[in-house]
Amino acid sequence: MEETIKTLIYIHAFFGGIGLVTGLMSVAVKKGGTGHKKTGIIFSYAMVISP
Repeated sequence: MEETIKTLIYIHAFFGGIGLVTGLMSVAVKKGGTGHKKTGIIFSYAMVISP
């Protein structure tokens, strides 16, 4: 049980970090552009996986 909780925390932290980085990248690029859309999609998936 302890290993499962530790693994879930690592998954949460990993995808939270991805969400943080892609969220900042999405804000930094031009709205509506290809980069904004791609980083926004990755951000969305990362946030769904890391509740």
